Amino acid sequence: RQQKSLNNVLFGAKITGGGGGGTVAVLAQNSSEAVETIATIVDQYEKISGRQTRTFSGSSSGLATYPSMTIE
Repeated sequence: RQQKSLNNVLFGAKITGGGGGGTVAVLAQNSSEAVETIATIVDQYEKISGRQTRTFSGSSSGLATYPSMTIE
């Protein structure tokens, strides 16, 4: 279900994981308000589904650490 973030700190989410299942990547503002909003969503999900979750936050250094490669 799509819903507008009430406090405009969450910008979007995508189910990901390459078949691993159960992984959701969330694009959010870097703020304590966003962390609290995600914690509320996680709590609601656990109550509705009866499943435990784990939350990881942060971002990798990406291209700065792992530069692009050309495969010939």
